[in-house]
Amino acid sequence: VREKHGVGWKAGEVGFETPEEGWLSWAEKHARSCSPGVLLRPLYQELLLQSAAVVVGPGEWNYWMQLPQAFSKHGLSLPALRLRDHGVVVSQEAQRTGWTLSKGWLPNEVWDRWVLDQWVANLGDDLVHHKCALDKWNQDIQAWSREVSPGLQGPAGALEAATAKAWGQWMVKLRKSLKGTRAKEWSSARKGCESLVRSGLPQDRWANWNILAGDRVNLWKAQWLSETKDLHAVVWVLEEIEESKFPQNTTSSTSN
Repeated sequence: VREKHGVGWKAGEVGFETPEEGWLSWAEKHARSCSPGVLLRPLYQELLLQSAAVVVGPGEWNYWMQLPQAFSKHGLSLPALRLRDHGVVVSQEAQRTGWTLSKGWLPNEVWDRWVLDQWVANLGDDLVHHKCALDKWNQDIQAWSREVSPGLQGPAGALEAATAKAWGQWMVKLRKSLKGTRAKEWSSARKGCESLVRSGLPQDRWANWNILAGDRVNLWKAQWLSETKDLHAVVWVLEEIEESKFPQNTTSSTSN
């Protein structure tokens, strides 16, 4: 779009002043380092054939959103934008761990720590009670040592540090023990992780969404493209369920 006073051009909030040598000379000089057609590609493709909705990637989204003024100037409506293939199929193994979209796609080490944290928390209040009792015992020893002799404060501090270290080592052993005694559950949890992130790559980088969605893909496509107002990225979450049950799905929206 030309600036109001005709001194340059503007794309969204980005302004371009007319170079002293003129645009033709400037383009000739900078032809190897720029591609002016990329920014205007959405405009001339819509001039040829208007779309109700357009599926774009994150980079494409950015330059589409710089062109509303240009579309308006040429009497065109900006089509509804949709970010491509933002869906995830949640396996039964992943569901059993309590994973939800809000957790994000966790790499192996983070996933394992998250699962074990839940298992430890599910042991109940006894573990917390024992830790509180140990802390209280250390505090009592410190207080008693100060009363008996100032010279005992150093050894009492060393005793507290030693018990804290021993507790930490015991907790590590506890977590390893849970993995061993719950081998079947741990194997299931690992499969859940691999169904979402494999070799460090999220599901949509190594799996075909249309195949994963199965016979529900047509319903997904229809609803995904049905709205043309209130532009936003739509994330579909399809949960795997028992074959004997009717397949269901849920949707969750996130802003771009």
